Amino acid sequence: MNKTLLAAASIILVMANSIFALGDLVVKKIVLNDKAKTVSIDTQKRDGAVFLEAQSLVEALGFALKRQSGLAILCTETACLPFTIGAKEASEQDGKLFISAEAFFTNVGGNWKFDEKAGALTVNLPDELPTNNAPVDVTVGSTAPGFRVIAADEKEIRLADFRGKKNVVLEFFRSGSW
Repeated sequence: MNKTLLAAASIILVMANSIFALGDLVVKKIVLNDKAKTVSIDTQKRDGAVFLEAQSLVEALGFALKRQSGLAILCTETACLPFTIGAKEASEQDGKLFISAEAFFTNVGGNWKFDEKAGALTVNLPDELPTNNAPVDVTVGSTAPGFRVIAADEKEIRLADFRGKKNVVLEFFRSGSW
């Protein structure tokens, strides 16, 4: 009886490790917009999808990681991208947060390729990330999150276009009932 129980426990452990193993894949090199650098990003592969450990990913790409109300929010100076924790786009395991590579690179509008054998992640990111309605902590003196609007003359105006200018005044008003 003990041998059967031990064998069943061993099989369950092996199956769990093959599905959720941390460190079974590691990104050792990242090529970001044709510039290579050495990194160490724990990687998981689940159901054919690649998940990257969030803290190491944001450090390698120059993002910041914030957590708020069940979201993992990856931010640059001008944009933030939210990922729902517990959904297909982000998950936690052993105290680490993992972001779906597909969800991340689709949201930033970039292309990516992961060579498992070489441990190399090739990434091409756009110059500016898309803006969205992610919750952002804004405090007095902080950099305003980036956004784009279409003016009455149908020209696109981006907050980033005014970076370095002496003064920018933003006025928000509401119209209608809400």
